[in-house]
Amino acid sequence: MILEIINPSDAITLETDDPIAAGVGIMLISRGAYGLKKEDGEIVFPLFIFGGAEDWLKKNGVPDLDKYIYSNNIKMADALDSVIYGGFSTRELVKSAMSKMKSEDAAAYLAEWNDRKRSSLNNIGKVCFAYAKKLRSLEAK
Repeated sequence: MILEIINPSDAITLETDDPIAAGVGIMLISRGAYGLKKEDGEIVFPLFIFGGAEDWLKKNGVPDLDKYIYSNNIKMADALDSVIYGGFSTRELVKSAMSKMKSEDAAAYLAEWNDRKRSSLNNIGKVCFAYAKKLRSLEAK
């Protein structure tokens, strides 16, 4: 499923099979200031900037956040590693272009795309990639 990161600046999408895992990843990178929504506008992971995360997470099957992070680190990392600057239709175009490239060329293209399309000083994509790397390292523990 493709979701858009709710944030005050650029349109950014990610891909996930688990919106809760993706949402927890987004919550970690933003301290609750970002959320996730579907293309139709339905909120799948709300903003928690004013609190309420603990109750929402418990209601949605995450009673112990630390345990959840360690047992879902790869799902979270995969979602964070999939960020592309642009909305839903732009994502399709970027993915289509990348599918015609060698993997190293596609990675370079995506990095340049994300950097050129970012208008904010806050580099959400870079933060997502850094957290994905940290989350993947939890697997070794």
